Amino acid sequence: MIKLLKFTLFGLLFPLGLAAQNVELDFLLKGKEYEQIELKAERYNGTRFDTKGENIDGCWRFSIPANIYESITGFCLIPKDYNKEPITNHKIVFGSVVLNDTMTVSSFFPMEKKKIIGGNYIRRAEINKVLGEDEKQEPVIMTEVEDIFLIPYSEIEGDELEIRMLFPRFGRVIPEMGESLCYTDVLPQYIQIAKRYPDSKFLAANLIKGGDIRFYNSKEDVKKIYDCFSEENKNSYFGSKIGQYLSYFRFENISLPTTKDTTIVEPILANSRKYNLIVFSASWCVPCHKLIPKLKEIHNDLSDNLDIVYLSQDEPKTKDSWVKLMKKESIPWRSLFIGDNRPYMRERYGLKGVPYTLLVHPDGRAETLEIGNKKDSAKLYEIVKQ
Repeated sequence: MIKLLKFTLFGLLFPLGLAAQNVELDFLLKGKEYEQIELKAERYNGTRFDTKGENIDGCWRFSIPANIYESITGFCLIPKDYNKEPITNHKIVFGSVVLNDTMTVSSFFPMEKKKIIGGNYIRRAEINKVLGEDEKQEPVIMTEVEDIFLIPYSEIEGDELEIRMLFPRFGRVIPEMGESLCYTDVLPQYIQIAKRYPDSKFLAANLIKGGDIRFYNSKEDVKKIYDCFSEENKNSYFGSKIGQYLSYFRFENISLPTTKDTTIVEPILANSRKYNLIVFSASWCVPCHKLIPKLKEIHNDLSDNLDIVYLSQDEPKTKDSWVKLMKKESIPWRSLFIGDNRPYMRERYGLKGVPYTLLVHPDGRAETLEIGNKKDSAKLYEIVKQ
């Protein structure tokens, strides 16, 4: 039975000759005209990049600076029809016919071997999604409109896009709601997939971008996957981020606002001659709250040689909640706000979620540690007490 495989234009990109000043993406959309199409992209550091396309004889071209392009983790194409009001949740979708199987993924990865992606318009679909309930406990429904274009499967076979379609959740170890996922089953699968596609930028990006990498049983398990990548892939933007996670890196001691008085800034490391445990947290993070007893235990045991400092991700509207939490828990160590430095933290230290911890050595080397992990916790004690 022949079924339709569809994927929306929202996903990961790979470098296409970054020596050039700009990278150009071309989309040949046959059978439907648009007044304008806008590309909306999200970068690894959490910032966004938006640009409008140029219609060149029916082919929509988007020009993206190379230094931005290499760090993009996802993008979508938002169209505007001729003589029609713009639809808020409107996107362009590409589909492909696959024999004997149906896969549906929500992200898109451009093909490495071709710079032009072409498809024939087949239909418009409307999808109603329940976002939650309002004050009257009535369902809040959002309608998504998708313009579907069919692309021959032969044009994507053996390329990054096929890999994206076959393994959309590569690297994930945290199950989604209603999903059954066994760590001991998926790890060997990921290793075999990486061996099969050692040059895939998508696989490298998917391993690091979502934050699941922090929930592997050990860094050694992550390294088993990473070691399957080619040297070129390891040196790619996302490959280098994985390498940084697995190894030591230099810590830059920037200054941030204190939580007691945001007009006062202090360096993250108050005493760089000691070991410093940097804990990224937030008032709304339940797992962060559960980590407090463990951190207090570490503080009591190692404070002679180790300082702890909180870096809160709280925004202005929740800052008071963070301050109240510090008082309620009688936190004895320092606390600073990240504020507008969140993109820097994501780019520099791979911050994708909280809790997240870094151990900075007296010589300035830093490494990631998951304090909730027994193995990493034992490693912390071993390092600081030596």
